[in-house]
Amino acid sequence: MSGFADIIRTGVALANSLTSTLQVTVMHTPWIGVDANNVAQYGTPVARQAIVEYKLDSREKVYGEENLQSCTITFLNPIAANGAANRDEPIDPRDRMVLPDGTSGPLISVKGIVDPSTNKPYLYQVILGDSRQR
Repeated sequence: MSGFADIIRTGVALANSLTSTLQVTVMHTPWIGVDANNVAQYGTPVARQAIVEYKLDSREKVYGEENLQSCTITFLNPIAANGAANRDEPIDPRDRMVLPDGTSGPLISVKGIVDPSTNKPYLYQVILGDSRQR
């Protein structure tokens, strides 16, 4: 099993190197909780390099609702945990992502294949929804 894991790790590192000139800066602002009035609180924004693929696509959510997907953000570098309580680490669906053109939208999903040696994904893929549906 570690043979395939090593191949994937090497492939992600190679993809990161080969696509470095295609990657753009995405601002990732972590959700860290809510205040006494139940208003969302956010940490310090972090600039992260990622491949951003813009596309308008329809994705079905639970219970048959439809959500428009505006882009896929792929992070090929490791992302450290934020450390705030009650959040999914290192990317929580309540986090904010701002694209280079200033647009944002709700995080529809965060996914990645888990590396058995670290229990974290080899890479993170974030599906960002259309901001008009927020």
